[in-house]
Amino acid sequence: MTATSRGRPRRSQSKLSKTQIVETATCIARSEGLAACSFRRLAAELGVTAMAVSYHVSTRRELLLSMIDFAFTDLNKPLEAPSPKARLRELVLRYVKTGTQHAHLVQAALHDPTLMTSQLEPFTEQLRKETRALNAGDPHDVLLNLLVDYAHGHIIAVAAATDGDGPDLEVFQRSLDWVLSNLDG
Repeated sequence: MTATSRGRPRRSQSKLSKTQIVETATCIARSEGLAACSFRRLAAELGVTAMAVSYHVSTRRELLLSMIDFAFTDLNKPLEAPSPKARLRELVLRYVKTGTQHAHLVQAALHDPTLMTSQLEPFTEQLRKETRALNAGDPHDVLLNLLVDYAHGHIIAVAAATDGDGPDLEVFQRSLDWVLSNLDG
């Protein structure tokens, strides 16, 4: 019989990382919702203790912030489109595609705006820059707010749909293209 050591594993034995926890939590949230992302559930999925999870991610809020950063990492990739309209289209579609995959995280950020992370804030500023290049400067962010609200409405409608009967991306794109085609600039 071999003796097993009790207590905290030596650093060399511990392979758990914050990245693993965040990736696992994001997968669970996509399929089962945020409520399923308890520290105990994450620990069970990762084969560790809840204390090991809390060592890497001390609070649920920290976990949510990290999940949002992880899920929306690609939002701030460089834009390829040549014109403000085309860049705006690219940005909004990028957000809707990502947001639809992570609707529970979008809803959490809408419920608590302090969850706007290092990924979402620069993205919003890029959207603002492109809307101001159109629509006579969009000094009151009317176009920005319209597009963001429309995107959120679509994301929430897709999340609420059952059996795939919600609106699809093609419908969203058609409406977005109509709005953009009626802008000056």
